[in-house]
Amino acid sequence: MKKTVKIFIVAAVSALFATACNVDKVNPTYSPTNASGVSFVQGIVDDTEILASASTYDIALARGNASSALTVNIVGDDIPAGVVCPSTATFAAGEYSTVVSLDITGMEVGEAYSGTISIADGEYNEDIAIASLDFNLAKAYTWVSLGTGQFCEAFWEGFFSECEVLKAEGFERYRFINPYGPSAESVKKPEYIEIWVINEDGNVKWNTYNTGYDYDGAGSYIKAYWPSDLSASYAAKEAYSGFWENDIIVLVPCFYIDDVGGWPTNNYPIAFCLPGRSQESFEAWLTEQGIW
Repeated sequence: MKKTVKIFIVAAVSALFATACNVDKVNPTYSPTNASGVSFVQGIVDDTEILASASTYDIALARGNASSALTVNIVGDDIPAGVVCPSTATFAAGEYSTVVSLDITGMEVGEAYSGTISIADGEYNEDIAIASLDFNLAKAYTWVSLGTGQFCEAFWEGFFSECEVLKAEGFERYRFINPYGPSAESVKKPEYIEIWVINEDGNVKWNTYNTGYDYDGAGSYIKAYWPSDLSASYAAKEAYSGFWENDIIVLVPCFYIDDVGGWPTNNYPIAFCLPGRSQESFEAWLTEQGIW
């Protein structure tokens, strides 16, 4: 991710560094001639890789005259639930920069949050200042490799492989990397299958993915649907997907070809094994369960 930071000069300060990934609408004419001049450093903040553990997000303010302390009023417009905007920001005497510190404790990982914050009317020079800022923020998972796990899919011709397993730090969320093997450009295999726990019983969910199996050789790809994604009538099937053992996750998808048809009511499990169990042990377990 590129982090582009545009900086403008204020009196007695050599540079201000913005905290956003992608900034725009920077005002290059901001100068000490704006006697009480308060301005956002940028007009747009787009940062979708905030650490999942972060509780605050700072947005820079600057001014051109630091002879005394100054408090300005901040207004939040269309602030989404999960983000809390403070009502003021304060500069200490001699301080040319400060921050508006958004409380992002309530932001859910993986969801985008957009809104606008502004300096209150009458508290900035409208000819010079950047008076409002649009933000788009999202927390990202931090993925840690657990090592090499295993994958078994017995729906089509039978597929067994080893694959790297990643876990989202602090969450019961996993990624199995290239379980069907690296994909050729013309084959729509998943780069990873992401699975997460949804309740205390260990049931799991996944995003519907393309298996890469071409049913007729003409691009009729078979997808492994999360049942409700295909139809609410298949929702009862979701109860069978989850941790069947402490280290084994089983999915029971609805296999379907868009606009053609498929096997939504048949139970063809897919199994994943976390690192630590031998292939022989995993295969023996699969055989006992009638999966392999």
